[in-house]
Amino acid sequence: MTHKEVAKLTDEAIVIAVLKAIGFERADEWKVMTNQFVDRPTWDAGFLLTPNYPQDLNACHEFEVAMPDEQAFLYGHNLMAILTRDKSRALISATARQRCEAFVMTMMKGGTT
Repeated sequence: MTHKEVAKLTDEAIVIAVLKAIGFERADEWKVMTNQFVDRPTWDAGFLLTPNYPQDLNACHEFEVAMPDEQAFLYGHNLMAILTRDKSRALISATARQRCEAFVMTMMKGGTT
């Protein structure tokens, strides 16, 4: 998935992609419930309560520190590509959404700019 493709994902799709990237492969079969999505209709398969990754820097920090060392360099590269796309170059000011996009790109096979 390229940074252009991941940029087109809705916040709900980003949450599902992050969950899949951390190993919850059936995330798209569940209704992802965050504060943002609580008022939406439920899926028959059930509910999955999860952090609102695209808006929660603390939740992003959790996947960043849990990331395998061999993928940390690629994550940094992907995050920098996203920041460049968004006309920002300060890694420390990356938003939760930008961090999620970089994480999804990194963890998905072949995910690079």
